[in-house]
Amino acid sequence: MHNGHVFNVSYSGAAPSSLREQILDSLWFDMMEARQDSIKGATPETLDWIYEPQESIAWRHDKPEWDSLATWLDAGDSIYWVCGKAGSGKSTLMAHIVDDDRTKECLSKWAHGKPLHVLKFFFWRPGTELQKSINGLLRTILYQICTEVDQVVQNIAKAVRWQPGRQASWTDKRLNLAIEAALTSSDDVFCFFLDGLDEFVGDLSSLTDLVYRFEALENVKLCVSSRPEAELTANFSFCRQLRLEQLNRADIEKFVETKLRRFIDKPVFRKCPYRTYSGFVADVVYRADGVFLWAVLVVPTLVRSISSG
Repeated sequence: MHNGHVFNVSYSGAAPSSLREQILDSLWFDMMEARQDSIKGATPETLDWIYEPQESIAWRHDKPEWDSLATWLDAGDSIYWVCGKAGSGKSTLMAHIVDDDRTKECLSKWAHGKPLHVLKFFFWRPGTELQKSINGLLRTILYQICTEVDQVVQNIAKAVRWQPGRQASWTDKRLNLAIEAALTSSDDVFCFFLDGLDEFVGDLSSLTDLVYRFEALENVKLCVSSRPEAELTANFSFCRQLRLEQLNRADIEKFVETKLRRFIDKPVFRKCPYRTYSGFVADVVYRADGVFLWAVLVVPTLVRSISSG
């Protein structure tokens, strides 16, 4: 019994290892991991600030207050919201957090010795139906749970009345039942990272309701990211959060300098209105206005222009 639910049952329909393989095969879909795999890695030495603990963050008049993600990973519960305008680098940040060893190091303090699992999904509006829907989210999360937590597989099978040899019909309802059975029957802890809620296609309230149903479980917490759209802001504005475009100026500067550094002695900088290389870089960063994607798109054009004199 866990959280008032009883799922500790024996399921004899198939041997556990075979049952697990059948369920995994039925859940898998093409492009399940494609969105995360397509996100380019962060520029070296950027995004390290995300692991600053709350007590070490230096408040300055030009650096708006934000809630430390590291402190939330260590001890916080509920929901953390990574908010930012289009092109500010939210998906790059979320992919970085998911892959960085420091994330699990921080989460291990929250886990208090219990087995810890990081589950993730990256919504992608231009992608397939399953890359931008609740069904795709639930299938991906359940796939990850079954991959990592062997002992819940029989409980999942019982919850959905699994029938070996028959093609599974993974409706949203059955997926929700399966995930609830898995999470509520496990003593492990789970941290969800859900990127691009604004990329979801469908009734947004159904997605935010799902997030809060997960959040209500005592062994679950979630980090979500999105643009500051009205309905998402209404749902997450009171959560611990950061506003990415207010915090990424130094990272944009590092990116621009990395790409332009080899031209530092070019006479072209003495001819421009800023007279210096550093002045030129500062102007590019200023014009980006927190939109990392703008810098990524503009800098190659600048490189070609500078190279040609």
